[in-house]
Amino acid sequence: GRTPLRECRGFVGCTERDGVSVYFPMDDTLTNTCAWYMQAEIEYSSVKSVSPPLESHVEECVDRDAGTRVFLTTNLPDHAFKIHSERDFAKPCQSAARIAIPLEPEYCETVREVPTRGPLGIAMNGVVISAPTYAPPGHITDPDAWIGHQYTSSLRGSWHYHAPTSFVIGGGYPPPEEQVGWALDGFKIFGPLADADLHTLDVCNGRFERGEYVYHIRKVDQTGWDEGMGSYCNEWDSTGGAANQWNFFLGC
Repeated sequence: GRTPLRECRGFVGCTERDGVSVYFPMDDTLTNTCAWYMQAEIEYSSVKSVSPPLESHVEECVDRDAGTRVFLTTNLPDHAFKIHSERDFAKPCQSAARIAIPLEPEYCETVREVPTRGPLGIAMNGVVISAPTYAPPGHITDPDAWIGHQYTSSLRGSWHYHAPTSFVIGGGYPPPEEQVGWALDGFKIFGPLADADLHTLDVCNGRFERGEYVYHIRKVDQTGWDEGMGSYCNEWDSTGGAANQWNFFLGC
């Protein structure tokens, strides 16, 4: 539910999304907290079960002065997880991330290509939704792909999702009316539509619903993924290749 108004650079209406007390200390010291020795391919019940215990926490705030919606997140999953064998050298770490997106996003008819790697949005649990181009096929289609994994680069240990099944505990797809996250451009992201309704989406995976522009994720078989062998871009389409065909989350 709603917490008391927060006076912090215009923040109002902070919302707590988990059982941790609100106003979690989101500061730089959190980035120095990483799990120690962990075994690959072993399921851990939560990030609290590792040593030292980590926190999965996200707060959603509104900064009306800046015109932004702000997420303060540790960027760790709120569900069971495991470390993939090819990434066992990188342990999960607690972040102190502040992600700001437009509070009142503007719809634009010009099609623009989304980044081929890195964040595309943020899930409702505070974990980053990442582009699929650098994800091995197993991180998209394996039964446990929904778990996500940690970064191994400059975003050391931060968790992220590549698979469109990441929004349901245990995998699978949420219903089309369920919001699963926010795109970095400020628009809401919902569950996938039925195959019969895909024609209502534009090349960016969006459409207008009750006067509001929103995105819908796609199931794997509703995209041109084909186990990573399908072409990411089609330079001969109406957008000149600006819209991608691995559009699990966003097409453009």
